[in-house]
Amino acid sequence: MPYFIIIETTDGFEVACVPEGKTASQIARDRGAILIDAGPYRTFQAAHEVLMTMPNPYQQQNVY
Repeated sequence: MPYFIIIETTDGFEVACVPEGKTASQIARDRGAILIDAGPYRTFQAAHEVLMTMPNPYQQQNVY
């Protein structure tokens, strides 16, 4: 059964689907990404909700 994971690509964090017969690590490697959260999440929505709670490492912080 397919499941969902969270990876980091050059475009930032994203949700990716892992089909049967593949592993989370294989999907991340195939996309040239870093595996952030191997889940497994049963739905895209569940993985996306977790993704939205993660801090954004690309967000600029104001320094005063």
